[in-house]
This record gives sequence, C-alpha cells and structure tokens, in this order.
Amino acid sequence: MYSKPRESKEEIIRDNEMHFIEGHNASSDGPLKYMSRERIDEVHEEIDRRMTELSDSGLSRREILFEDAKIGVPLQDDAFFQLLRQSRTAREMLILPNEAFTADRVIEKGLRQDLGADPSQSMNKADYRSLDPEDPF
Repeated sequence: MYSKPRESKEEIIRDNEMHFIEGHNASSDGPLKYMSRERIDEVHEEIDRRMTELSDSGLSRREILFEDAKIGVPLQDDAFFQLLRQSRTAREMLILPNEAFTADRVIEKGLRQDLGADPSQSMNKADYRSLDPEDPF
C-alpha cells in the first residue's frame, strides 16, 4: 500500500502560501493592484486603439460575437461600450479583484456586457399587501 510521506508543518504552510496567497501572481500580467503605472498605461493605450477600431467598423456586438448579420445597435451608438472606450476609470473599476487587467479582458466585457448576476433577482420577493384587503389599516 502506497502512502505519501508526511510533510513538515513548515512545508504545509509554504504549500498553502504558494497556492492560496501567491496564486494571483500566476498570470503574466497579474491583477491591477500589482501592475506598475507604466504597464497600466500601456494596457489603456492598447484598449484605446482596439476599441476605436471596433467602434469605427460600424458593426454591432451581435455581429462581432455571434456573426449575426445586421442585428443589434452599432458599437458607436452603444452607450456601455462607449463609456468603456472613453473612461479609463470605468475600465479599471470593471475588473474584479485578482483578475488580470488586459486589453482582451476589458474588450470582452465591453462586448459581452455580462457584469454578473442581477442583485435584484437574488433579493427576497416582498409582498406588501395588508392582511385584510378590505381594511387598509
């Protein structure tokens, strides 16, 4: 019967640090908070260039993502896409903690516009009717 050799307490702690504390450093770009200001500016410049090209193409999100011809609003009229194209702060706020800040990721979020679950759908449904419909008080 095969049994794994016991690790020392220090090895277990180091293994935990490698996998759970330093795990965000696995990306070559890394999360936004660990990037230098120069690298962040380079990513913003690439986003500016690529989003301007997409906006000037006259295509809609659906045409780019799903190849549905002539369906959807052109990107130059899409308010969310234009907000990301024009605002560096909005781009940085869009990226989740420990998520890599890359041009591909920002453009993908701008095209898909899938920002997560709608919090209003997960709230409890409240029925604010009185117990007796005849007596409102």
